[in-house]
Amino acid sequence: MSRYHYLSLFSGGGGFDAGLQAAGLRCQVAVDHDALALEHLAGNLKIRTAAADLTKVRPSSFSEPDVIVAGPPCQGFSTLGKREKSDPRNELLVVPARFACELRPRFVIIENVSGARSPLNRHHLEESRLLLQAAGYKVTTIDVEMGWFGIAQRRRRTIQFAWQGNGEFRLPSTSSGQYPRLDDVLRDLGGVANHDPIPLAPGSRSARIARAIQPGQKLCNVRVSPAAVRTWAIPDVFGKTSQSARDVLEALVRLRRRARKRNWGDADPVGARELTRYVGFPVHSTLKRLLAQGYIRRCDDAYDLVNTFNGKYRRPSPEGLAPTVDTRFCDAHYVLHPHEDRPFTIREAARVQGFPDQYRFWGSQRAQRRLIANAVPPPAGEAIGRAVSEFLNFDRT
Repeated sequence: MSRYHYLSLFSGGGGFDAGLQAAGLRCQVAVDHDALALEHLAGNLKIRTAAADLTKVRPSSFSEPDVIVAGPPCQGFSTLGKREKSDPRNELLVVPARFACELRPRFVIIENVSGARSPLNRHHLEESRLLLQAAGYKVTTIDVEMGWFGIAQRRRRTIQFAWQGNGEFRLPSTSSGQYPRLDDVLRDLGGVANHDPIPLAPGSRSARIARAIQPGQKLCNVRVSPAAVRTWAIPDVFGKTSQSARDVLEALVRLRRRARKRNWGDADPVGARELTRYVGFPVHSTLKRLLAQGYIRRCDDAYDLVNTFNGKYRRPSPEGLAPTVDTRFCDAHYVLHPHEDRPFTIREAARVQGFPDQYRFWGSQRAQRRLIANAVPPPAGEAIGRAVSEFLNFDRT
């Protein structure tokens, strides 16, 4: 067992802490402003917690730890959010570095979404790096694929590591090169807590859409891929179309990203002349019908699709990985179960995140989804905890 103690900042629902505990590190205190998250930490991991706004707490109020671990809020960086440069939560990324400069732990771990390295926001990571280096730490920032740690989802995160001493820290991959299968993660769920499957209502709009989506596919009009199921391929939901109408719609899918006119966004409306040239027949009457049906919209003297989302009702392949577990993961409008016409349950989402079955969740469905989605997968936390312990054991300078 590790003899090292860590201070957990912006702890959330406890994924990172669950992993670190499994690796043998001992938590001095877990700090967050979210009362429900702290309840989960105390109830599941039996560790001491403290409710606090970390922008207003003096670091000296905590004992000096061996390690500081932090997962500052990521909403300002996440591609799911507005990615606003002015989002005040972005400033929280620097808080752990300020704590480290005062408490002087031997090791610092700051985790966030990969969007923290975007040109819009990377100055926060850079400020953190400069603060830590000025305090004598060596610093490296890497992008980490959670699949390295046996997590059955596509999930990339950015982690900043900082340490004292002469050694060089390297995060080893625990992957054998074989990613886990989603089907294996979802086995043997009978009687497990937080697993209450709710099928989509028979005959409902969502059920009819789900019936048309095969494993590995999604409802998507804007990508040219066998994985993309068009809205016009589900006529009992979105309305029947003629072959000529489908030809025009497919032309619009291709040309809106090819015939670019603007230097922003990822697609542009397409003019009738371009569409006629592409399909080989006059399109005006067809466009008029598609406008009436709600498949397309007029944009000045050009046309664009109405449904331009990159994918809803995603049904992952049971042989592959799930999409990133985010706050919408248990909503069938965004993600479907690989075999059944229903959303993932809370327990299934937790399984995909790597939480053990004995880790329970409570509160509203929305709150449970948030706690799971915002967590660092426990197996990743455990692998990182073991790597840090081994590094500290080796590097005693």
